[in-house]
Amino acid sequence: GLARPEEIAVMYRTTAQSRVLEEAFRTSEFRYRIVGGVRFYERKEVRDILAVLRLLHNPADAISLGRVIENLPIGRGFGPRAMELASEWSASNGRPLLEAFTVLAPRQAGGDGAEASPPAFAGAGRAAAQRIGTVFATLQERARTQSLSELFDSVVELTEFRRVSDESTEEELQRWANVLELRTDLERYDHLDPEAALTAYLEQVALISDADTMDEDAGGLVTLITLHSAKGLEFPVVFIAGAEEGLLPISRAVEAEPYDTMPMEEERRLFYVGITRAQRLLYITFAGSRVSYGQFREGVASRFVDSLPAEVVRSVTREVGLRAGSGRPYGRRQAGSLSARAAASWSTPMPTPAPAREPLSLPDYTSGTIVFHPKFGEGEVVEVSPRKDGDLEVAVEFRRHGRKRLMASLANMEIVR
Repeated sequence: GLARPEEIAVMYRTTAQSRVLEEAFRTSEFRYRIVGGVRFYERKEVRDILAVLRLLHNPADAISLGRVIENLPIGRGFGPRAMELASEWSASNGRPLLEAFTVLAPRQAGGDGAEASPPAFAGAGRAAAQRIGTVFATLQERARTQSLSELFDSVVELTEFRRVSDESTEEELQRWANVLELRTDLERYDHLDPEAALTAYLEQVALISDADTMDEDAGGLVTLITLHSAKGLEFPVVFIAGAEEGLLPISRAVEAEPYDTMPMEEERRLFYVGITRAQRLLYITFAGSRVSYGQFREGVASRFVDSLPAEVVRSVTREVGLRAGSGRPYGRRQAGSLSARAAASWSTPMPTPAPAREPLSLPDYTSGTIVFHPKFGEGEVVEVSPRKDGDLEVAVEFRRHGRKRLMASLANMEIVR
């Protein structure tokens, strides 16, 4: 028979993957819970960025301003006494609280704030207030013309957000992935007028937060959980989402594989954890395409799926694609509700394998090519080696980070010249 919601778990490699899963559940007949973590919009790093956006939308938002000052580098040196002065100035002059800071920004000199003397900040408090004011004055100006994703980039740059992230640990890398996933979320509003887009997005987030709060104590919930948190747990039905190259295994392990196989073995162990959590049914899925850094990228099924015995693997859908170098079919999206698709899956005939997929379309990297990587910056290609799976292994000498060996299909490098 069909499983009850509380008997089902959806597992994934990175916390950032939960955003789209949470969104899918909100629009379905099923409710959910996050185990071993918090919902996407409640995560600290996401809330910190949202606090900046809320403050741009509502300069009188004292809660968001307090969060920015407490959690972001631009707030260092601004203490409780200085905040009291800012609040007193705001009340006595009838101005939004943020204006107590922007009135100190260089561009404001002789401008809108000329008729009111700035707050009597002193010492480190004044320096911090001017720093905060300068940043927000610039962001307010950009918010009038930039798309939401461009505004996000400005927020990360000007607030020095990256300084709070030490990307040497798995936890910090997951947090930064959440921040990048927030950018992907914002991109959906880029077609709107900038000011209308910010309002619409913040309204959507508020509605989501309210809906999530109502479901917190409800029963009959599907479990969303990372593979790391799933150790020791079992469920009658398990879905492993995002079983594709770059996610499971994670791209860092793929890039490190030529000189260090341990990260890849750890990824394989995580996959094993996932498949052994299922007591009765196991579904393994991957995306046909995925948005990354604002670009659609073709999904390639995980190498770990190929290692499963063929006799125990069954495709759920009629339309299938093939992983490069593999003869095994994998399902694509199918219309209908989630429950209807699940109920129908076992009555669907096994499809005839489709012809092998065309080779990967890769940039024309050659020795001497100058490239730009989102994380490592500019560098020069020094070696290009073909792989058996049709991909290319590219060795790049980066100016600031030294030599790195990257997979061409996952590196997301732009050719400069």
